[in-house]
Formats: sequence, C-alpha cells, structure tokens
Amino acid sequence: MYVPYPGEAFFNGTSYAESKSRGDKAAAELMERCPSSKYLIAGYSQGAQIGNDLAVNIGHGLGPVTPQQVKAVILLANPKRGTEGATLIGPPLSGQGIAGPAPEGFGKLAGKVFDICHPDDAYCNTDGQSTPFLASLGRIIANPPGAVDVSAELASTASPQTPTITGTSTVAQSSLVDELSSPGTWRNADLSAVFGAASQLAESVSSLDAAGPTSTTSAANIARMTQQARLVSETLTPIDQAREWIDSNPGARETFTSAPEGSPEATTAGVLDMLEQVDVPAVLSAAEAVTGVSTALLKSRASGESIDVSTLAESADALVAGLSPLAASGPVELRTATQVLSVAKPTTIINQLLGVVSGVTSVDYPAVAAGLQQLPIKIATGDVHGAHAVAGI
Repeated sequence: MYVPYPGEAFFNGTSYAESKSRGDKAAAELMERCPSSKYLIAGYSQGAQIGNDLAVNIGHGLGPVTPQQVKAVILLANPKRGTEGATLIGPPLSGQGIAGPAPEGFGKLAGKVFDICHPDDAYCNTDGQSTPFLASLGRIIANPPGAVDVSAELASTASPQTPTITGTSTVAQSSLVDELSSPGTWRNADLSAVFGAASQLAESVSSLDAAGPTSTTSAANIARMTQQARLVSETLTPIDQAREWIDSNPGARETFTSAPEGSPEATTAGVLDMLEQVDVPAVLSAAEAVTGVSTALLKSRASGESIDVSTLAESADALVAGLSPLAASGPVELRTATQVLSVAKPTTIINQLLGVVSGVTSVDYPAVAAGLQQLPIKIATGDVHGAHAVAGI
C-alpha cells in the first residue's frame, strides 16, 4: 500500500519536519485500517525516515500494529540510518543519517530492519566528526523544533577559539527553520496557466457585458472571472517575491546564470529574463481590480445593488497585455520555472550555509550554533562578510 501524503518540504511554507510529520500520521492511519494484515515497510529518503520512526514505534509497542505483523523494513537513503537494530546492506560506512539515529533503537523489530545507503549520499552517511556543522544542520531541519539540541556535540568537536558571538550555545532552531521554510505561498502558482487565464478572463468579461450582470449565464462568468484573476495573483505574487530575493542575492542569481544549458536552472534563467518584460505591479493591480468588481457583482445578485462594470474590460485588457511576454515561452518551460523558483530560496540558503563553512577546521562551533539565528539573514541579504563574522570564520 502506498502512503498518501504530500511530500511538500520547503513548499508553500512547509518545513521538512512538518512534511515528515504528515507522512508519519498518514502511514499510521493507513495501517490502522488493516489491523490484522502482515506488513513489509519500505521507504526512500524522507519516506525512509518515516519508515524508520514508524518501525521504532512498532518495535516498542507504540505503533498502529504489533511487531509480529511486520515481516521486514527496508530503508533506502535513510536520514536516520544508524538506529540500533538495523542491518546495513553494502560496504561499511563511517557516518550516520543526517537527521541522526533514533536513540530508542528498533526494539522488537531489531534484525528485521535493513538499510541501503550509497557511501556518497549525505542523507544517510554524514560524518559528524569531519562535518559537524552539516550533521547538526541536518538534525535541526529534519526534526521538530526543540526536539534536538546539538550544542554539546558541536562543543565536543570544536577547536578552542575565542567566541565571536555572545549568548548561550543552544541552537536557535526556530528562526533557521522559519527562514528555510518560508519561500512564499506556491500551492496555486502556475506560470504556464496565467496567460491563458487572462485571455479567458477577457472572454468572460465580454460575455458578461452582452448578457447583463444579473443573468444566470453571467453568474457563471463572474465566478470564472474571480477564479482566473486569483490564479494570476496567486502565481505572480510568489514569483515576484522569489525574483526579488534572487536579484538581491548574487550567489542565487549566479546559480541560474551559470547553469548548464538545458538544465532546469538554465530554463528558469531564461524565464526570469522574460519576466523582466512584465510589469508585475500593474498586472497584480489589474487582477485585484477584477477580483474586487467580480466579488461585488456576486454579492449584488442577492442585494440587487447596481455595480459599475465599466472598468472590467479595461482591467481585463491590461492583464492580457501585461502577461503577453509569457506567450513567448512554452508551457513546459514555464512549469519548470515555477517548480524551480518555488524552492530557490531554501535550496540557495542551505547551499550557501554549507559553502560558508566548507573546509573550515578551526571554528567555535558552539558560537556558530548560537549564531544560527543570524546566519540565514546575513546570507539571504548577500552579506558575505557578515555571514563569515557570524560563523566565527
């Protein structure tokens, strides 16, 4: 049985831990529907972490079924690899899963759990001794806020150094997670659909003018107008926020401009260049105007109030004209750009966080942990010197 849950880490404001928690709940609820069945639990990446924690609960009598009902657990690229009781398939590994092993172990499922991990896969093989910052960052992001305190581990691996940050050496998890998981609201965003929506909106306005705002046919057109205008707003708002953030972050922009030809990032770079031709504030203003009038029209059908619709055609035409540059790109390219831009902020922040500390051997890691609250802000604003200062480099 497939566990039906949306893997939406860093999408629509969802953190990795929140996404994983939804998977935990969905897996348990699915198994509860078949309480007498036998199970083989299998998962990959985040799914493997869900399977790991599900097996831990079952092994200790806290799961939705008994340990006897689980015949085997197979975990590929498990972020919690290293949990006691699992058998590793493949060569010996020096590290553990980036989220850290479950301290309880697999209990009565020990010996039934099998981990498969490529040695170069940091999700399941992160060495906390050689890369303590990466290991600690992974544990912060992959677990619920407050569930992990890695400051002691950081202190044990740190070289003596005068702290550059004052304050306690506890990990400021909430700010980092918030920064990584707040790229904007993307659930309804679709660049490939907005030009078509604007064109259909103009057609709906024409039909409205012909039929009159109180006719039955017009009521359907009004509802469509509202939906089409909202699609434009709910797409261009996060797209423009992402574009502004990328423009303010030279490293993020370089990720796209230097991407290999034909890659999703290169495709997105082309779409970003095309979006320079779109007057986004004007388009959003026109969409807001259409939404306001159409909402008033729907309310007027009950009240009988007269609504001035003379501005609708002008707003609809402004939408079509403003979005016309999008017609130069194909739907595949526009969908690709939407997907890439939706995760551009968290992806860039993580990559730059790791880039700031790569190759560093003499860092006050407890001070870095205390500074995690400031570090993403420095990086997000392109303040490289400030980021180095916060990291104690």
